[in-house]
Amino acid sequence: MTRWVTAALLSGALALTACEAEPAEPAEPSSSAPASSEPTSAAPTTEPTGPVEPTLPPEAEANTKAGAEAFVQYWWELVNYATATGDTAALRGVFGPACASCDAATSAIENVYANGGRITGRGYRIESSKIVSEPGGAWAITADLSVGRQAVRGAGELNQVYPAGTKSHVMFVEFVRERWQVATWTHD
Repeated sequence: MTRWVTAALLSGALALTACEAEPAEPAEPSSSAPASSEPTSAAPTTEPTGPVEPTLPPEAEANTKAGAEAFVQYWWELVNYATATGDTAALRGVFGPACASCDAATSAIENVYANGGRITGRGYRIESSKIVSEPGGAWAITADLSVGRQAVRGAGELNQVYPAGTKSHVMFVEFVRERWQVATWTHD
């Protein structure tokens, strides 16, 4: 099971798209202002050129059903970001110490990037989900996710192509010390 979970996370990369900033047009001198001998131009605006780390939405700060749902959406955005960039710090910060599958999958992402590789392709997208309250205040969330074709490149023996598909994932999330965390995570 851990092998599939690891493969599943590796297949969850975002498509890396670069955005180029448009060069700024030189500012036209105003007819009411005296003309300067020095050219003027507007400062160029810069757009992010790659994935941007997601931020926890305000809805995910509440210990409610809606908060749990928003947190799970945030989790998958973090998975996509970590897969696309190799930056797993935020992802590691949102699962509990008992979530072995979370740790194994996150370690697999780190291993690809530590070996000089990268992960490309389209990330996970929640197609549908069902949430059920559990005893003790936890929530069980079953989410059907789709993912596009993924590829691990430049990481030697770790290189592999994962086909597109849909899988059902079950997560148990709990509100601990005023924040959500993934307690366990499995898949069909």
